[in-house]
Amino acid sequence: MRSILEYKINGFDMPNYLTEILICGYTDTFLPMSIFKEGRTYIFSYDLCNLEKINAKVMNYNQKLNLIKSIIEISEKNNNYLIPDSGYEVNLNTIYFNHNNPEKPKIRLLYYPDLKNTPIWEKIKKLAIEIFEEESIGKESINRESVNKDELLNGLFSVIESRNANKVNRYIDKKLIWLEKK
Repeated sequence: MRSILEYKINGFDMPNYLTEILICGYTDTFLPMSIFKEGRTYIFSYDLCNLEKINAKVMNYNQKLNLIKSIIEISEKNNNYLIPDSGYEVNLNTIYFNHNNPEKPKIRLLYYPDLKNTPIWEKIKKLAIEIFEEESIGKESINRESVNKDELLNGLFSVIESRNANKVNRYIDKKLIWLEKK
């Protein structure tokens, strides 16, 4: 059985090219969706495709860092399809995934317009705070005493402030290698 989700937005205008990109699925970064317009009201209908909303409480540090890396890749891919990364929400309520590869699952976003046009790097920083605030319920793949979460976050925030995807990805890769050795 397919799961469908619907949202209505009033007083929002969306360019026709963006509507076409989203409903035709030219990019695989968003959930499949339909868009209906009634006056100045949009109705977004999403097919969840057996994907689940991300749950930071069951993720270990490796998975959390990989999630940040995936969001950066998604934003770059969306920019290539003329979908501005400031134009959609990125938070725990808009990220869906499958379980096929627990370390780096297939990530899809629920397209929900960001009416404030928040820059992507601010969204990524808020997401990092949000996912690392959630203490994992399951067994961590590393010893908790061996990881200073504040140090990890401060380093991550520092490279996020650079607004340079390559720098952030290099930092995450180094931390992932370090975590694997623990």
